Amino acid sequence: MRSEIERVLHTHTPQIAISSLAAGGDLLFAGEALGLKIPLVVFLPFEVDKFLDVSVTYDKSTTESDLHLWARQFHRIIRQAQKVVITGSNDSPLETALTLCNNSMLAYALAHAGNDPQKILALALVKSTDEIKKGGSSEFMRSIRSYGVPVKQIWPGHKSV
Repeated sequence: MRSEIERVLHTHTPQIAISSLAAGGDLLFAGEALGLKIPLVVFLPFEVDKFLDVSVTYDKSTTESDLHLWARQFHRIIRQAQKVVITGSNDSPLETALTLCNNSMLAYALAHAGNDPQKILALALVKSTDEIKKGGSSEFMRSIRSYGVPVKQIWPGHKSV
């Protein structure tokens, strides 16, 4: 996935990168964007401590050292971000907070692109759109496509659409 993200970022040379910072694809994308000197705007659905617990160090089946690596990556990236936007509060229901965050990222991207969805390229690191969870990546991918935003789905072994 990392090489595909790097290839897309080199090919399209974005003016700005917008992401949340969940463990996995979000952090890989944000790290690659910063490595290429692309300004990064981070959107979080709630305060940093709760986000770390819910979206970065949540997978207790992962080794403790891997969880620490994701957390260190998160802190390194958030310090380098051009801007951090917290869209909800810690007491917001999870699905509501995630959906609000996704909608805020889309609105920001559209505003930055002069409301021209064709000037945006969304990268979606999702295995399948079959499992749509409220506020999840697949739901976000479906939502942004409905606005006419091109979406490149990235997953090992997946043919991009």
